[in-house]
Parts: sequence; C-alpha cells; structure tokens
Amino acid sequence: MTRGPAPFSWAPSQYWDGDDGSWSSFAIRVGTPEQTVRVFPSTAGQAIFVVGPLGCQPSDGTEVFPNCTQTRGELFDTSKSTSWKSRGNYSLGLETNLDYSETAPHGLESIALGFSGGPTLQTQVVSDITTDDFYVGIFGIGHQPTNFTDQSDPQPSFLTTLRSKNLIPSLSWAYTAGAKYRLKGVFGSLTLGGYDLSRFIPNNVSFSLAPDISRDLVVGLQSITTTMANASTKSLLPFAILTFIDSTLPYIYLPPEACTLFEDEFGLVWNSTVGQYLINNTQHQSLLAKNPNLTFQIADSTTGGPTVDIVLPYASFDLQAEYPLLYDTSRYFPLQPGNDTTYLLGRTFLQEAYIITNYEHSNFSVSQCKFEDGLPEKIITIPSATNTSGNPISRGVIICASLGATALLILIILLITLAARRWRRKHSKRLSSDSTKPLKGQEIPTVFPIQEMGHDSLYGIPRELADSGKVELMDDKWPSGSDKEILELPQAPPPVYYELLADTASCGSRKTHTQRPSIASSAKSKTAIYVSTRILTQSRTSIERSSTPRVQTIITSRPSPRPKFPSWPEPLNLNRSSCPKALAPNLMRPLPPTPISESPQVSPVIPYSQQSRRGLRRAPVRAPPNSMSTSGTFKYVSPTSPNDKSTDALIGRERGPLSTSSMILEIVIPPGESEPEASSISSIDMAEGRIPGDFF
Repeated sequence: MTRGPAPFSWAPSQYWDGDDGSWSSFAIRVGTPEQTVRVFPSTAGQAIFVVGPLGCQPSDGTEVFPNCTQTRGELFDTSKSTSWKSRGNYSLGLETNLDYSETAPHGLESIALGFSGGPTLQTQVVSDITTDDFYVGIFGIGHQPTNFTDQSDPQPSFLTTLRSKNLIPSLSWAYTAGAKYRLKGVFGSLTLGGYDLSRFIPNNVSFSLAPDISRDLVVGLQSITTTMANASTKSLLPFAILTFIDSTLPYIYLPPEACTLFEDEFGLVWNSTVGQYLINNTQHQSLLAKNPNLTFQIADSTTGGPTVDIVLPYASFDLQAEYPLLYDTSRYFPLQPGNDTTYLLGRTFLQEAYIITNYEHSNFSVSQCKFEDGLPEKIITIPSATNTSGNPISRGVIICASLGATALLILIILLITLAARRWRRKHSKRLSSDSTKPLKGQEIPTVFPIQEMGHDSLYGIPRELADSGKVELMDDKWPSGSDKEILELPQAPPPVYYELLADTASCGSRKTHTQRPSIASSAKSKTAIYVSTRILTQSRTSIERSSTPRVQTIITSRPSPRPKFPSWPEPLNLNRSSCPKALAPNLMRPLPPTPISESPQVSPVIPYSQQSRRGLRRAPVRAPPNSMSTSGTFKYVSPTSPNDKSTDALIGRERGPLSTSSMILEIVIPPGESEPEASSISSIDMAEGRIPGDFF
C-alpha cells in the first residue's frame, strides 16, 4: 500500500558552537555550488540567517580574530553562488522586542538540509548577516511567510514549502537543544513532520498557540522552585507569568523580583558593564556543592489546569561566554531581567525540555527530556489535519479503496440476487413437486368415477373427454412419481366430444351447497367438474331410433378460478308437473361398476398460476329444436351434510384431490312432451343433498 511522506529527522552536525555556550548545531547547504554552514534552530523565526564573509573581516579585509570562520559556523559567500537572487537590504525582524534592530542583505537562494542527502528547496528567503547579535547562523522553523516591501507577495517558509511539496507529512516539528553536560554529550534533535519518542517522557498536557504570530509558543509559568542537595526548597518566582519559549537566544527572561530571589539564593552578582550574571570560580564551586535543581512548573495558563514540571540541574545554567560576547572567557548564569513583553525561556531551558509543535492543530506540548545512553531513534509521524496531497494516505490509495469498496458492493448485490433467484427456483420446484405428489396417510384422496343414472344405459362404449396432456390416474397403490402410474395417451387435436347414452329418462331436483376443500395448502390449485344431463327424443348415433326418451350426460373437468361463496344455498326451482313419475324410482338404483379404463378422467392437481393455460373448454350440447330445458349447478356440497349410507354405494367417502368443483345439470324436455307431474318428483327429493361433500 502506498504510504505518505515520512518525517525528516535532521541529524545534528555533531559540533558544539556558539559564543554564549556550547550548543549543538545543524548543517545546511546553501547556494550553487553548495556551501556548507552550521546554524541554530530558532522557534521564534521563519527566515534563514547565514554569516557572510564580512562577519569575520573588518573593513581593511583582515580577520577580526583567529578561527572566526570556524567559530561562527562557516561562512556563505553570495558572490560565489549562481542561484543567489538579491532582494535588497531589510531588517532581520527577529527579537525586535529585545531591541535587536540589525539589518542585512536579503535574497532568494537554494537550501538543502544536512551535510548530504536531505531535502533541497529553491528560492528560500536567506539573510546574509554580519552582526554579532546572532553569532552563529539561524534557521527559522516557524511556518509564517516572509514579506518584503510588497505585502502581496509573501515568501513561504522552509517548513511550509516542505509541506506543500509533500516532503513531510504535516506542518509540524519537534526539537530539543541538546545537553553537552549530559552523559558524554547529548546532541540536539530536530524532526520535521514528526517527533523522536526516545528523547522525552510523554505527558498528557497540551498547550494552545498564542494569537501573536511573533510569540506563539507561550506557556503559563506558575512557579520556579529550587531544591538543594540537603533537600531544602525555596520558591524563586513571586508570581505566575506568561512566557515565550524561544530557542534563538540562550537566556531566561524573568521579572526583576524573580531575579532578586535568584541572586539571594545562588549568590549571583549582576555585571552592568557586560549585562550578565558572571560566575567566578569561588561561586562556581559553591554552587557545585549545593547542586541545586530548578523545577519550572508550566501550564497552558497562569492559574489552574494540568501542569508539567521541567527540572533543570545547575549544570544547565553553567555556561561559558567567549569573544565577542565577552572579551575574556568567563562563566555566566543565563538569567536576564525582563518585563511582560520580553519574558522567555531560551535555549538553556530547551536543554532539558522537548517541545513538539503542530501548526495544523494550533497546539504544542512540552515534556521532560530523557537521557539514556545508546537509545536508538524512534521517529513517530504527526499526521496532517487535512485531506490534501500531504495526507499520509495518498490519493491513489484513496481511489483504489473507493473502487474496491464499489466492486465489493456490486459483488454483494450480485450474490444476493443470485441467491434470491436460486431460492425462488428451488421454492417453485418444491411447490410443483408438492402439487403433483399424492398426500400422505389419510389425506390421500380416492376418486371414484361418476356413473350414469339409469339401467342398461350403455348403448356403446363410453368415451373420455379429451385433455391437453397426459393425466395420471390417482391411485393409492401406484401414486404419482412411482413410475407405475397409468397415463393417458395424448389425443390429436381437434378434440372430439362423445356423449354417454341412456334409454331411461331422469328427472330430479337439487340444492346447491358450498364448501372449502380440504387439500394440501402447498398445492394451491382448483379444478371444476361439469356434468350436463339432457333428456332427448332421439339418439345422436346410428343406433336405431326409439320413441323412448333418452338421457344424455356429459362430464367435463377443467381448472376454475377462485370461487365466490354465496352466503345461502341457491335452490333450483323445477316444475314438478313436467317430470314423469316413472323416472324417479330408477334414480335410486345402484349403478353397475365401470371398468377403470373407461371411467371418466380427472386432471391432476396443478398450481393455481397454471389454471388459465391448462383448462379445457366444454363443447356445448345443443338441445333439439322447440325443446324446453331447465338447468342448475351443484356447488361445493358441505362436508357437514348428513351421511346417508345409500349414497355411499354411489360415491366413495374418501376425500378427493379436487380443490373446488361444481356440477351442472340440464334437463331438456323434448317438444310435445308434457312437464312431469309434481308427484313424480317426490322420490327424487329423497336424494337431495346425498352427494357427500368429501367428493368435491
């Protein structure tokens, strides 16, 4: 996976430089061709100061003192650089609140970090200094731009340019000045875009940046306490103050009242000639014997809130000044009286303090330094607060992640769709299988053929009604799916409908009943059986004509739509006077069995969704001219109808596989015949409601 830029750990030069003490410096390469010089990091500025040749030469061209070039960290000669672009002479603009008002030539130049390697940036603001106020060059690590006379053309700082070119992960840095008195000499540490976890003791106290861009690293100094070797303690700060952390200078600026307490505690004497607290050998030995530790308690404000203690040993204040700061080398105590605009904790404080600044979050932290021999670096990245190109997650990674997430979402949707289709297909097959398999146990229906009413009514071979496909005979012994069922042979279209003939007239009355069938719910199918009976004057076949009325019965089956259940039975009114009396007794006679191969067929139970496509249309049977007819329908005989043993011989008692059934009966009176008398119907009424509901 592509990662963002790593923090840049700027290795120290391993030189101890300065005229006001021994400080760990850092190397930079300036100009074209490159000229290497050493500088001190400045937490208060953003420009780069390098010492020019005039910094070590008087007007006559002779060297001011021996080893000037070396002690000032080497010199940069703008005349030897082809990339130098002069912008004129301007004020340095650094430490102006301390009355530093020197000017120097400014220009744009190429800058690279370290003796080799390191990032290189073009057109960086560089000042060619000669003043002794900044004896060694200064490298500003602030993020504010530099403006010349044209305020509309600000020049970004080195740190900001590194961030904008995505060379560091964030607009941040971490720094400690180093301590020559610790171990065998611990050099400073400067990391751009991160921090070195091995150099400090972490804490959970955060400080906010002050709104004054020239003094932004402000902390509340709540107390200064000294602890002697004999464990005696004393407070050296009469009141809390706001002070600025500034590594440009070595001094600690405190209120005059605090300076007086220091004088009393350590025997310090102010030298007004050089403006320093000078330490002679006697005082130095006395302080070594006392071995005081000074604890600076700081917080984000002057009162309350979480605090951090930074402990400085006496060795932190044991500094040595040299020429040109002092004509004669001497020890001094880096304490200066100041006011509320000049209070600061300088480079002396940062020997024991580690500061991490994050400009993107407008905060910083201050921690106690850790000194352990042989600890390796442990650089930690400070991530960016924005999603710009400097984000540790590169744009390519974000695009790839988005595409991957989209592809994953599409794949999930596809899998869900396929699974749903597979489930529906499987569920449909299961329903189809359930609809064609016979029911288990007592639910397996037995369908008995419906016989004709009358005696000696078979004048020819009874024929079946044509169906649209193969239909199985439902049987307990050989159910559907057993490979032993008897199937019909398909009939060639168009289908021919045949009538069953009878020589005995029939007449009857009936009532209509409704019933919801008892059938497996998974089948969800409905089938209707239609029975049409007509009394004819003559046969439709070539059999000899007879004056005896003949009964014509047609039985058909087809799927039917969902029935509408009437709330009350629908009686059929017959004119009993039109039915012959002689016909009634014949209706009560049991019918002879019919061979299975000649029995009417019942379509198998099919899904409700297929009924409209697989239903058979019943061909109409026309009555002879001038005949009169009446018709009615048996609808869904209720299973609660009285069980009459006499009807059991006609129709079986077991449940049938039909969901919904109806029977249509038409009685046709040929021309010239009178309507049957009412008395002839009385015996027919006895059969009323005897067709069991289980049949339907």
